[in-house]
Formats: sequence, structure tokens, C-alpha cells
Amino acid sequence: MSGIEERYRFVLRLLPASYRQRWEEDMVAAFLESVTPDDPEEAEFVRDYGRPSWPEVFSVVGLALRLRLAHAGAPPRYLVWAQAVRLASLGWVFLNAVAGATILAFHLWLVGALPGVGAPMNGEFLPLRTDHWVTASVVIGLLWVPAYLALLLADRRVGRALVTLAVIADSGLLLASTGRRDPVGGTIFVLLAANALLALSLTAFHRHASRVRPRPWLLALPVGVVLATFLLTTAVPTTAPVAAWWADWPAQCSFVVVAASIVHLCVPRFRRMVPWTLALVILTLAVLILRVVSLPDYRGLVDPVFVTFGLVETGALVAVGVPLFVLAARALRRLPANPADEAWSTSSDRHA
Repeated sequence: MSGIEERYRFVLRLLPASYRQRWEEDMVAAFLESVTPDDPEEAEFVRDYGRPSWPEVFSVVGLALRLRLAHAGAPPRYLVWAQAVRLASLGWVFLNAVAGATILAFHLWLVGALPGVGAPMNGEFLPLRTDHWVTASVVIGLLWVPAYLALLLADRRVGRALVTLAVIADSGLLLASTGRRDPVGGTIFVLLAANALLALSLTAFHRHASRVRPRPWLLALPVGVVLATFLLTTAVPTTAPVAAWWADWPAQCSFVVVAASIVHLCVPRFRRMVPWTLALVILTLAVLILRVVSLPDYRGLVDPVFVTFGLVETGALVAVGVPLFVLAARALRRLPANPADEAWSTSSDRHA
């Protein structure tokens, strides 16, 4: 076996075993034919030292994702993971949509335009009103709201397009913000990684995928925005760090994920929903990484009470994450091996 063939077969290990057994030889033959030059000396060099190009590697990665997350005849374990990825992605978009709408409500409050809530006194936040950076943050944050609604209600292609637009705009804002802080904190890179993973997860939102029930998700958005806005407008004006801990976005994510995990673990009916268990494991891990990485960024910048609350949130995430992981591992081991088990497939779709 030549060097380039060995390297290409190594890349193909990303594909499911059943797919490799059927198509690996054809894929290897087609690839070698496409990269082998006519000149004998060049051909020998390519055989020994050549390697798949990055576009070829990315195409294999994309195929592997589609087969595992978008293949209707996949084994039950793949189907459960696909549903879990859809739920976790929708949950992450939900958190961003709540944050985006809350930012708008927060700045309406600053200028006294939020109905039912008085503006802050003494003009304490007046410099923020004319900051173009803040305006860009509000506009880009609001992109998550139609993206969230489109994933729930619109055509899958429209939903994927709007989420992709929100990811690109948000990532651009994060990259631009690196020039505004010295040194650059690790939180930005975690958020960029989360955006990249979210973009990859859109593969799971294909035309054959089961849809979630939109009504609970639609109700959750205004409830989350109202609650977050109330806490922000109550906490930010105070001088007590204990009251203002909620202004931290990783703290808000931690609260939502921990609360959802506790409900899931305490209600027997919810514990049997394997895709939801896996989705909460994914979200808990993502928020835990965000929370842990963000704490060093606060060192010397905010009151130590913020760090203390951050450590409490970290402990709470670990406390719910461990039983969720155990529950998910046990549920995955009990899944049937037969991909054609229609009874399981129907039940699983209802749980999503």
C-alpha cells in the first residue's frame, strides 16, 4: 500500500463502518486516479509523500456528519445522536436569541423607552447611548431571534440560512472585539468555537429530520426575555456585587441549563427521553467550558464575589452533568441494534 493510499484510508475512518465496507475501495480508487500525475517521476513522489488535500478531508468530514446525522436508515444510536444534536443546537440558538432580545430591552431601558420600567437615575449609563459598538451588538444580537423562529417554524433551508447568517455576524463581532480588549480573554475563543460547532450541527436539520413541537419553545422565548430583562434592570443599577451577578451571560446560561437539567432528572417521564438527555449533556458541557474559561478573564477586573458565584455555578453544572452523563450512557447501551425497529423510531420521534 502506498503512502498516499494509507493516509487517505486513515481519513476515511471518519465514515461509519457499514458505509466504508461498501464504498471504501471505490472511493480510494477514484481518489488515487484523480491525484496521480501522468509523469512517472511525479507519480512516484505522490505515491510516497502525497496526502489528501484539505478540501478532500473537509468533504469526507462533511460526508461523515451527513451519514451520522442525516441518514434516515442509520442505526438507532445515530438517530438518537442526530435528534440530540438538533435539540442542543436549538437550545443554544434559544440562549442566544434570549440574550439578543434582552440586550435590546436593556438599552431601551437605558433611554427610558421600555414600557413599565423607569430609566436609570442620574444618567449613569448615558455614554452607552451613542456608542456605535453597542448599536452593532444590539443589531447582531437580534439576528438570533428570526434564526430561532425559522428553525421552529420555517423551511429547514431558511432556518439553516438564518442561523448561518447569525453565526457569521456574531463571529465577526467577536473577532472585531479582540481589538478592543488587552489582553484578549479566552471567553471569545470559546464562543467562536461554539459558533463553529453550531454551524456544523446544521447538518442535522435535514428534510427527513423530525421536528420538535414549536409551542413550548415559542412560549419559552418571551418568558426568558422578560425574566432576564427584569433581573438585569434590577441588578445592574445596584452597587452590591451579590445582586449584580446575573449580569454575567455565562451565569444566565448556567442557570437555564442547570434548571432544565434538574427538571429533566426529577421527572421520570423526561428521564426516558434519550435525545433530551443527550442534548442536556451537550449543553451542560458547553456551558461548563464557557463558565470555567470565563472566570480567569474576571481576575482583577470585577469584585471577587463574581468569581465566587462562578465557582458555585461550575459546581452546579458538574452536579447535574454527572448524573445526566450516567443516564445517557445507560440509555445508549439499551438501544436496539436493528435500524429497522419502527416502534423505537416512532417513540423516539415523539420524545424529541
